[in-house]
Amino acid sequence: MKRLISILAAAVITTISVWGGNTKTFKTNNGLNVKVQVCTDDIFRIQISPRKDFTESLMERYGLLKTDWDAV
Repeated sequence: MKRLISILAAAVITTISVWGGNTKTFKTNNGLNVKVQVCTDDIFRIQISPRKDFTESLMERYGLLKTDWDAV
């Protein structure tokens, strides 16, 4: 899993200027959905889900996780 995250982060860094937004969602070959959000120049949020949608976590719901990032 750590290796997958490292590969995803490297891919995101090299293609970030092409996206045209802060969030990119894609599906892996094994059927997992991956959502990468660029929060700042140094912070990336990576979510992995077997479902198509990404549900709100409890940390987001109760305001423990910052979600209102400025555009990068």
